[in-house]
Parts: sequence; structure tokens; C-alpha cells
Amino acid sequence: MTLRDIRSAKVKDKRVIIRVDMNVPFSARGRIADTFRIKESLATIRWILSRGGKVFVLLHRSRPRGFERKYSIAPIAARAAGLLRQPVKIVRNPIKEDPHAYRNYAVLFCENIRFFAGEEANTASFSRALARWGELFVNDAFAVSHRRSASVVGLPKFLPSYGGLLLLREVRALTAVFTRPRRPLLVILGGAKISTKIPYIAGLLKKADRVVLGGALLNTVLAAKRLEVGRSLIEPAMFRESRKLLRQQKLFLPGDVVVTKGPQRAGKRRTVAVGRIEEKDYILDIGSRGSGAIQRLIKSARTILWNGPLGNVDLPGGEGATLILLRALLRARGNAVIGGGDLGALLKKIRTRSRRIYVSTGGGATLEFVARGTLPGIEALKKT
Repeated sequence: MTLRDIRSAKVKDKRVIIRVDMNVPFSARGRIADTFRIKESLATIRWILSRGGKVFVLLHRSRPRGFERKYSIAPIAARAAGLLRQPVKIVRNPIKEDPHAYRNYAVLFCENIRFFAGEEANTASFSRALARWGELFVNDAFAVSHRRSASVVGLPKFLPSYGGLLLLREVRALTAVFTRPRRPLLVILGGAKISTKIPYIAGLLKKADRVVLGGALLNTVLAAKRLEVGRSLIEPAMFRESRKLLRQQKLFLPGDVVVTKGPQRAGKRRTVAVGRIEEKDYILDIGSRGSGAIQRLIKSARTILWNGPLGNVDLPGGEGATLILLRALLRARGNAVIGGGDLGALLKKIRTRSRRIYVSTGGGATLEFVARGTLPGIEALKKT
């Protein structure tokens, strides 16, 4: 890799624009449920501040449709201020406001960057407006570096640009594990983001010895196979791609699932074979036979990539198989990279650490990097 490292930049008395990913989960009461991504993003910010620089931090929260107050980054900024032990000032509109008016603030956070249409459209005018706020740009958001958005690939066209400490750590860790992985290489994919993950599965099947599906990915593939999935979460637009995957012998689909009837939060749970799911069933998790088979795959694997939980962990009883398999991962001999969804938080729930398990901040970005070896945000830095 030839990423330009922020350590080589002179930041004293300069405002540095940093793209981070602090898109943390929130509880039903609107409180931050896990601070992992916030804490992981602070190293570069602290590095710049300790060397006399100032920062303008770009971040997002969820996927708002225009300005939606409920998706303000204010709670994230408040938590970051507490961890940094210094004030954080929020810039509400980076297009209309004057950067000079904020010259006395060391730490500026931009309001949810996805409130602005130019971000996902990656318009030059929006990138230029953001570039007014600093003299250097740092991409420290590995988890969104697979996006072709203004704050990822647009800004490097207007400012000297660098890879941040977290971005570089992610790239080095994933490169070390997956450039020449020890075999067998096992990939486990779950979670609810169907359309963002299915396109990567074909590439992962070429590299892996076995690819396991769970979560909504499994539901969609079962439905594409013309099996009944009841009221389960699926994405019909992905049926065509899913049928192509079914031809691959490396693909492993659990043979049983845990389902509920009636209201998802109150229905009685039962385990059924995938061919016996009924019209009113909702697939909550994978079953005991399926999780047992995956445990054996984990035990024999020497390299493991796991992205996303295998059940709906937002519902009672939906995290059972994922917790069982995380414990199996802790006992395994192979090196593992996990990320996406709530896997990191569930690993903390077990309260056990392992040097063989690397917790990535990325979800789709981790999959794309392993499948393709690079990301658009990384390529943008190489061109500056």
C-alpha cells in the first residue's frame, strides 16, 4: 500500500478536515448503545490536537431523507466531547456558514453530512464548499470508504489528503490476514443489509473454502430457492443474484431455523427445518443443527471472516446462535476478523477477549476490501 500517512503531515496551526465513521447504534430511548466507533475514531483527532492543529470532523448518522432532527449528530458530538475532555462546537450548515467565524474553536463537528444532497451525489460544488473548512483532508473512515460520496472521494480532489490512523490500521490488519490466508478460509455472512452484501458474495466464494449465510441474507436466498419464508425480511430484487449463488458448492445454508408466530416480540419460538416454514412464520434465528454444523466449520478453519449477526438480535431470542458461535470462535485456533451489525457489541457481552480476533469498524467496506483488495476511498487518496 502507498497510502499517505497523516504522520508525515505538518498540522500545527492548521485546520484539518477529518472524515470519520461514528455511526453508532442507539437504544429505543435514544441513547448511544455502544461507543466502539466513537472511541476508535478519536486517535487521529487527538494526534492532530496534540500537535497544535485544529479539526473539522465530518460524520453521519443513519440514512436520513434530507434534514431530520432525530438524526442529528448532537448526541455523538456530546459523547466525543466527554471522551476528548474538551468542548465540541457543531457547524449546522457547512455550505452557508463562514469558517472564519469558528476560527477560535479547536474541535468542530459538522452536522450529519447526509443531511446535504451533495454528499451522496458527490457533487464538486459540495466538495468545494467542504474544502473551505480546512487546509488538509484526512480519511479516517474505513467503514464508509466503499462509498463514492463527497466526503470520501470528492474532497481529495481539492486538498492534500492522507489516510488516518484508524484507516491505516484497518488496511494493514486486513491485508495481513487475507493476502495469503491460512486455509481453510471460512466466511460467515449475516445481518439485515441484503443488497449491500450479496454483490460481494461471488468474489468471496472465489477466495474462501466455505461461505455460510445467515440473517436476512439466508431468508432471501431461501425465498429465491422458492422455499416458504413466511413474514421474514427478504429483498425480492436480489432473487436473481441469489439464484446464481445457489449453484456454488462452497455455499452453506443452515438446514433449520428458529421461527415465531404472531407478533414478532411476543410469539412462541420453535425450531423447524427450512422446508417446513409456514406462511405466518417469521424467521428469528438459525436453528441448533445449523449452528452445530457452523461450529464444526469454525473449529476446522484457520482464517475466519465474519460479518453481521445470524439472527435478528433486535428481538428476544434472536441472538442465541450468534452468541453460541462467538464462543466457538473464542475457542478456535484460527485468526478471525469480525465486523458489521452488532457483532462487536455481542462479543463484549461475552466479556472475553482474544488476540486472534480483530474487530473491524467496517461492515460492507470490510467485505469489499477482502473481495477486491481496495476501496474507492483508498484509491482517491492515492491520486492526491
